[in-house]
Amino acid sequence: MMTRLSASTLQIISRSSVTFPATRQVFRLGEPINVRVRIETCNAWAQSIAVDPVAMMYDVIADKEGWLIAGPKRGSYVADVSNLTIFSPTRTLMLVFI
Repeated sequence: MMTRLSASTLQIISRSSVTFPATRQVFRLGEPINVRVRIETCNAWAQSIAVDPVAMMYDVIADKEGWLIAGPKRGSYVADVSNLTIFSPTRTLMLVFI
């Protein structure tokens, strides 16, 4: 007897970016820098559109030889993927090596 399992799939795309303070162009070693992490999530291009909000997870990863991350490096948010969802937490980075 053969059993077939059917799994539903979600077609979601996320785009992320990091924004440094616009008022500063030079940073010193060891100086904390507050940055804005922006995550945009949608499924506008998908063949089937999810109606319910979806729990999403993210990791903030930096070059370990050059940057330290203060605060949570992993988190979650709820995306209403039927529309464009923008999640924008603030994190603190520190330049430790050039």
